[in-house]
Amino acid sequence: MTTAQSSVYIVNKENKKVFDFLSDLSNLESIIPENRVKGFYSDHNCCSFRVDGIGEVSFRIVQRVPYEIIRLESGEKSPFKFELNIRIGKTQNLATQIELTLNAELNPSMKMMIGSYLNKGVDKAAEELSKFLEDNLE
Repeated sequence: MTTAQSSVYIVNKENKKVFDFLSDLSNLESIIPENRVKGFYSDHNCCSFRVDGIGEVSFRIVQRVPYEIIRLESGEKSPFKFELNIRIGKTQNLATQIELTLNAELNPSMKMMIGSYLNKGVDKAAEELSKFLEDNLE
């Protein structure tokens, strides 16, 4: 199992608003840049899309702990099995902390190709997500 973890990012929004937004996968369409994915589909619990160079990616929410964690697992169409945990916490000034942790089952060749990029990618995703939430949640 390969693990990649982001830094902790602060979003100056209430953690309930952050949790509610992130726990509905139909909101992902507004986050993911159109020029990076094709065939985007989502509902409240599931999401799938195609990424050039990677192929079909799908995942679903398997656990929601209100205002603390959202746990996602890869779907059947993903090129490898993974689990993504989105940790959500409160700060003393009522802002929200978010942190992403990816656990992926990569075969040896995949691990060689993308293993070193996972931490950077997960951290970049958390950073971009925090900016999006900061700018777009009321």
